[in-house]
Amino acid sequence: AAVSSTTLTITGGNVTLSAYGGGSNSPVTGASTVIMSGGTIGKPTLYQALSGGGSHENATVGSTTVTMTGGTINGYLYGGGEGSVNGNTTVTVSDATIGRWIYGGGSGAVGGNTSVTLNGNVRVGENVYGGGYTGTVKGSTNVTIYGGTINGNFYGGGANVEGSTNVTIYGGTIKGNLYGAGSVNT
Repeated sequence: AAVSSTTLTITGGNVTLSAYGGGSNSPVTGASTVIMSGGTIGKPTLYQALSGGGSHENATVGSTTVTMTGGTINGYLYGGGEGSVNGNTTVTVSDATIGRWIYGGGSGAVGGNTSVTLNGNVRVGENVYGGGYTGTVKGSTNVTIYGGTINGNFYGGGANVEGSTNVTIYGGTIKGNLYGAGSVNT
């Protein structure tokens, strides 16, 4: 059944598979909020994820906010999810480790804008994308980097962005290439 909002707080422990702010097959009509300050998600060989949205196409959400101030994700961090996000997605990461990629969106479309902010001692094993994995961002992407290390490439967009991509870098290290646009159709 649909719920009006969700808050998922992770302060420690280990999640073997993935964690979702949204539902499995049920929508969240309002905001999905995820706060992670410690713990581990996924095993290094499974590449699981932390997602602000839901785990299936029907698991839509109104908007998402993912704040990560510690802990480790051995796979991916998504601002969105498999289902669409009707409004905006916001991802803020500081002093945490992401084993693979960060996406401002997800597989489902984002009806508004995406925002990704990296602070402090963030360690990203591969790439960072301001947009979605396969989902279209109907608004704009906004990425701000204050610090941290990205061991792969950085993309201001993702799969497809209908609006603009906005990238501001104040510090940090990108060991690969820096692209203002995305990797597919931005």
